[in-house]
Order: sequence, then C-alpha cells, then structure tokens
Amino acid sequence: MAIQPFNVLLLTSDCGGTGVVSKAVAEAIQAKYPDAHIEQDKIVDTLWPGRDRGLNFHIWCTQRGHFRVIQFFTFMAKQIIKVNFNWIQQQLDTVIKIKKPRLIVSIVPFINSPLLAAARQNGNTPVLVLPSDSDQEIYSHNWPSKDRELPPYRYAIPYSCWEIGRTIDPAVKRSNIQPIGYGIRAPFQKEYTEEEKAAFRKELQIPAEKEVISLMMGSFGSTVIYSYVKNILEMSSDFHCVVICGKDAEAKGKVESLLKKQGFTGQNGQFHKDGIQLSFSILGFIDNVHEYMAISRCIISKPGSATFNQAIALKLPILLDTGHLPWEGLNIPLAEQYGLGKRVSPERVQESIEEMLKPETHQTYIAAHDVFHASRPEQFQFAKNVQQITAELLQEAENAPKTAANPTAVSHLATAKKILKIAIKILLFPIFAIVYTWNWLVQTVVRVSFFSSFVLAKQRILDERRKQLIAKGAKPVESLVSPQTQQYIDAMYIPSPNGTGRAVIFSLGKPYQNLHPDNYQHLLEDGLDVVLFNPTENSAVTMAEDLKALIDRRKKDFPGQSILLHGYCIGAHVAIAAAADQVPPIPLVIDRGYGDTNELAERFSFFAKLPCLRSTIRTHYNLNSSEKITRCTAPILVISAPDGKDRMLHGKSHNLIRDLYNKAPGEKRYHTLPETATHWSKWDEATRTTVHRFIQNKTS
Repeated sequence: MAIQPFNVLLLTSDCGGTGVVSKAVAEAIQAKYPDAHIEQDKIVDTLWPGRDRGLNFHIWCTQRGHFRVIQFFTFMAKQIIKVNFNWIQQQLDTVIKIKKPRLIVSIVPFINSPLLAAARQNGNTPVLVLPSDSDQEIYSHNWPSKDRELPPYRYAIPYSCWEIGRTIDPAVKRSNIQPIGYGIRAPFQKEYTEEEKAAFRKELQIPAEKEVISLMMGSFGSTVIYSYVKNILEMSSDFHCVVICGKDAEAKGKVESLLKKQGFTGQNGQFHKDGIQLSFSILGFIDNVHEYMAISRCIISKPGSATFNQAIALKLPILLDTGHLPWEGLNIPLAEQYGLGKRVSPERVQESIEEMLKPETHQTYIAAHDVFHASRPEQFQFAKNVQQITAELLQEAENAPKTAANPTAVSHLATAKKILKIAIKILLFPIFAIVYTWNWLVQTVVRVSFFSSFVLAKQRILDERRKQLIAKGAKPVESLVSPQTQQYIDAMYIPSPNGTGRAVIFSLGKPYQNLHPDNYQHLLEDGLDVVLFNPTENSAVTMAEDLKALIDRRKKDFPGQSILLHGYCIGAHVAIAAAADQVPPIPLVIDRGYGDTNELAERFSFFAKLPCLRSTIRTHYNLNSSEKITRCTAPILVISAPDGKDRMLHGKSHNLIRDLYNKAPGEKRYHTLPETATHWSKWDEATRTTVHRFIQNKTS
C-alpha cells in the first residue's frame, strides 16, 4: 500500500503579520517532519472585491489611517461570507482536492467555518486554525454549531489571557483551544547579552551612550509616522530615534525632507544636526528589525500583532498608536492590563518618551514583562507547541472515520429552498419582531432588577481598575471556562504576602473591580489569598456555575487549601448554591442574602407574578438556595439588617434571611447590623471584627 505524501496546506495572505506567522509555522512543521511538503495558498486574498485591486486598496487605507473604511468592509465581508458560504466552501473544496493535504493550517480570518465543512467532506482532513491576531472575532466568526460533525481540529491562540479568550465564538469547543504563543522568527526569541547589543550598535552606527527609541508602523508603513517625527523634533532630550517606514516609500521621503528642512544632514540613513543632541536613523523595509529592537529603550508602533508580539518576546516596552485596524485594537488594552506598554498618539508622544527615559518607569515595564513571561513559559515555545498539535491532529485523523469526498456544488433545488426560507422570514418578520421585542423587554427588566450593578457598570472604568489590580500583584485565573456559557471567566486572585494555605472567594452583587481593597486588605495581611470573579452572563444560574468552576480550579491549582465563600445579596444566593454538596464542606459568610428569588421579586411588584416574568426568574435567577442551604454542613455566619429595616428581605409575614439561618443544619451564627443599617449599608467596625474572626477561625 502506497504511503500518502505528507502534504500540508497553509492558508495564508499577503496582509500584515500573516506572513510572519506562516514562516514560523512552516519552519516548525518542517523541523519535525523533514519530508513534509508545505504549500502556501492565498485563497483568502482572491476573495477581495477586485482581487489584487481590493488588496491594494486595503493596504492604501492602512497606510493613510482610513480604518473606519476597513471596518465597514470587514462588517460587509462577514455578511457576504454568510450568504456565499456554499460558494466559498466549493472553492476550498477544489483547493483541497488538488493539494490532497494531510493537514490544513489556516492563519487567515473569515473562511474558517466553510473550511471546516470542506475538510469534513474530504476525508475528515484535520485542521489547525492559528489566528495571527489577538482578537479572535473574525477568525471564529460563524463557527459551526456544536451539534455539527467536524473534522479533527485545534484552535490556537497566542496567550491564555481572559481578554483574548472572551473574543472566541462560544461554539468553538473549549477543550480544542490551546494557547501556544505567537509565531515569530528565531532572532526575536533570543535574550541578547550586553556584548551582542554593543555589537549591534557598532554595526548600525548608533552611539553607545545614546538611548534608542524605535518608531515603526508595520511592514506597509503609515503616513502617521510623519506626525510622530514632527512632534519628536520639538524635544530637547538626548536620544537616537530609529524610524522604520517599511514599504511606504512616500512616508520615508516626507520624513527625510522634514529633517533636511530642520537643518539635519543625512548620510546612509543617519541624520544629525550640529548643536542638537537628538539624532535619527531613517530606514525603509529591513530584515534586521530585531537588532534595532534589541537595543531600544521602547518602541512606538501601531498595535499590529507581529510587532506587538515581537516586542513582548524581547521584553521591550511598547507605545501603541491609537489608530488601528478592527482586529488589532485588542492589543492596546492587553498591553495596558498587563503593564507591557501603553497607548500613545502623536500629540502625546513627547511626554510618553520622557516617561520611558526615566529609569524607574522603564524598570516597572521590564518587571511587568518578566511577570508575563514567568506566568506562562510554555506559551513562548511556539515551534514545540505547533509540532505537538500537529502530531495530535495526525493521530486523531488516523482514528477518525473517513468521509467520502462529496461535491459541494450548490444545486438549483437547494438554491430555491434557500430563497423560499428567506421569503417566509420576510413575511413573518412583524410577528418575530413583536415576540423578540417583548422577550427582550422582559429579560432586560429582570436582568436590571437583579444585576443592576453589573448592567450599569462602565467597562472603561472596570478595565482601568482591573489593570490597577494586576499592577499591584493580582494574578488573572486564565483559561477558566464557564460550563454554562462556554465563555472565559474574568477571575482574579490576589496572593497574600504571608500565605498560609487559606483563601476567601468573594461572590458579589457587583463587579469585583468595585470592591474597595479596604474590604479585604486585612485578610491578605492575615495570610489569606483573595479570589474575585465576574459572571460571564448576568444570570444567577450562570453565576453559580461560574463560581463552581472557579472553586474546582482553586482546588486543582492549590490542593489542600482551605476555602471560604463570602456572598452579598444575589452573590450570597449564588454562594449557597455553589457551596451545597461541596467536599469537603465550605464555610459561608451570607451577607443580606436570600434563598427564593421568585418570592423576593413578588414582594416588590405585582408584575413579578405574571407567568412570563415568573418563568424567566425561575429559569435564570432562582437557584432554590433555601433548599440547598440544608446541604451546607460547614459553619455559616449570617449578617442581617435589624428586623424591618431591610425592605428587600424583611416582609410582613417572615424574614427571608432569617429563613436561611433557621434552615442551616450545622454550626451557625446570626449577626445583626446597627439599628440604622439597611440592605445597602456598609459594615460598622463591630461587624468587620465579627466577620474577620469568623474567617480566621473557620479557615484555620
């Protein structure tokens, strides 16, 4: 029996950092499989309107900063691909039949859903989707539903950061997602010695005593470089600015003309001016970017993934221009969240450079890079990870049932059925619209009622506070997936400097970023780790499942650690549901919580008794905590406002929180807040002391 040649089909593009990743993938596979025949195909570029003209228009817009135009065409592309799914699948089917690959690697966006369908129809050919950007939205767009049969596949992301994971379509099977690092060339993966850096300076004709600031805007370049140089010229600081214009010859010429008008003289790309400490290197497209980056204090760049990840690999602080393509924007908050860099604009470049030239500021960024590397060392072994996934996929393909290669041409009957379906949808649209609007209204009213603090929170403020937590030593819990929504959970743990093997998990009725550190600083000082999280969906059912997943991860990462759950309001409702039947039992602090959500809602509004609202509350918000607390056998501390002062929990007939206390089967304590306290009041000092002692005693 003839052995099938090891053909690898690499779907790539002429756009951006795709070529960089393509080379890294090809080198990794070739190193492990020397006989592999790797063929690149740029089919996605042929799908542009006008083909080469369309691609050139994209490049032109990128160079001139017309990002809104590209954003519009990106939106249109997603809609067009939905409509032309079968046609694109047919094009891919043809390519697969001709190339006969044993493995398909896709580094491009938009087409991965029809690609999986085509691979399925061609012998279950395994597929590795390896996006070349951090934002996964256009790569996992229109992913096949979970009940569809798919070929063996893996979905690779650069890092296990929550910010990246949350952009992946929930339909992508979470166990198939693997963080593998970013595909960059070997020179960027090396840590250079001071001697090697000195050799670079000599070779590049850059004075040894000068700090170097690099400026580049991707391989295609950008006219915004001119604005940056114009503002940098007004600075009096002593440093050397390396300006890499890429393939944009027009931008390079304009920058050189600007320097000459300012009295700079240039030779071999080096520009100097008598009496001025500032100097420049003006370059076009070069292959030795790593040499300039290795000796730089920082780099100013657009947030393209190639330069962004090259800087991370070299532990180089990065200043990211605020103008960017739709799929590049995520790199800016990613850099700021983990302290790897910050956003910049031509108007603010002077103060940003001055800040980077300060030793203490620069060292802070370097330390953040060190932490980022140390917390995920396996994600900086791209070649090894690609080789491992390749071997796994080939083995799965051997074991998977082979499917016959079926033609994917669209029949006239199929087209007619599709048109008929569209016509029916148009006719029934008014009915759908009314039903959808009513359902949306019901869901919104209930969601705002129970999760108002989450609904009204401003994401910009939450992101800033999350960044501050990370800067102060908090560690994201990465690759934690919600069993309910299949989304990545935003969870954080703050390790105690006096670790004693104990932890408190807060289940709050508000985003964890809005919990003031004063509420847990004393716990950290006592040796308890503090764990915080936000639900992936504003639903009590989802929040409880997220909390259970977090508890399981905590037990896995820190076996034997003593855990206590601290819940407030709806967070207490959730904490009870998550703690029920835990082994070993988990102690609880229930701060003004309740057990029956339907009863709580019906106290406040007659409308909560309507069948539609009652059904929604029961399905998404009622966890039957009043029954589940009977299975919480660990010690419980219940905190309540004085009788009659908590309008949410204290009714005429009975007290919801006292009901919970009465049903708790084990050791328990009931603590009443001061006479003036309500459901929303902060703790007084006596309450803080009581809770503190309870946590100390029950986690020791």
